[in-house]
Amino acid sequence: MRSSDSARFCLALCVSGVALLAACGCFAENMRVSTDIPYADPGETDPNLVSLDIYAPISGSGYPVVMYVHGGGWHRGDKSAVHAKPGRFAAEGYVFVSVNYRLSPDVMHPVHVQDAANAIAWVHDNIGAYGGDASRLFVMGHSAGAHLVALAGVDERYLRSAGKDLSILSGVVALDTAAYDIPARLRLPGPAMTALLHNAFGTDTAVHADASPINHVAPDKDILPFLLVYVASRDVARDQSEAFAETLTRANVPAEVYPAKDKTHMTLNRELGQPGDLPTKIVLDFLAALRTE
Repeated sequence: MRSSDSARFCLALCVSGVALLAACGCFAENMRVSTDIPYADPGETDPNLVSLDIYAPISGSGYPVVMYVHGGGWHRGDKSAVHAKPGRFAAEGYVFVSVNYRLSPDVMHPVHVQDAANAIAWVHDNIGAYGGDASRLFVMGHSAGAHLVALAGVDERYLRSAGKDLSILSGVVALDTAAYDIPARLRLPGPAMTALLHNAFGTDTAVHADASPINHVAPDKDILPFLLVYVASRDVARDQSEAFAETLTRANVPAEVYPAKDKTHMTLNRELGQPGDLPTKIVLDFLAALRTE
């Protein structure tokens, strides 16, 4: 584990170009930052791929926790690309955790979600040492990461394999994925998306169905509330989000859906945490309603 003071962290992120001014300036002095913490034995894997970073308010303890899983089509991305999120969430009184996971084509499903579940389990066991309250643990992901947190949040097998259960989660925030129902997505035209999904999940239709969060929703599984945010102009994300929300609601799981206007798939993620950003308010309001329960 490496710990850095806020000044060194700010410089590193600004030089690499992955942080916005809000994360690198006005909020940086309010964070304790610990990076590259292993959450699993890497074995032959690059240790960075099974590690996480923690951003906590500068002092105090007992803060609710938001664990973030990056996107990138299950084949790219890194936990460092958090932009304004850490500073904003720390300023709002959260411990923010950003995690990596192994990537395709070196691995395929279910390794990505197994890694996400192992990271959740590690956070639940250890976040108290970093100022977090494990009893108020939320997971959030964007794009492929949204698929992973949704799947881990409804299919109990993954957390169970990590020694936990669904009830350790307080809520799930999924940002703009069209992979709640992978077979439905594959029925649409688009060779690039088909290749992307085959790269991560293979070509077995039974695997596609099993990897789809929509197929694992049931009334008596301790599934916690969901917030599904999608880009309003993306019809496929709208259709998948609405169908998944309807499935959750039928199973008596609270589910909110928010169409983000004037956003793209990338700007929704990149601008989350910035001052005046409306999806940020929606996410924070959702978390605030649950963090005191």
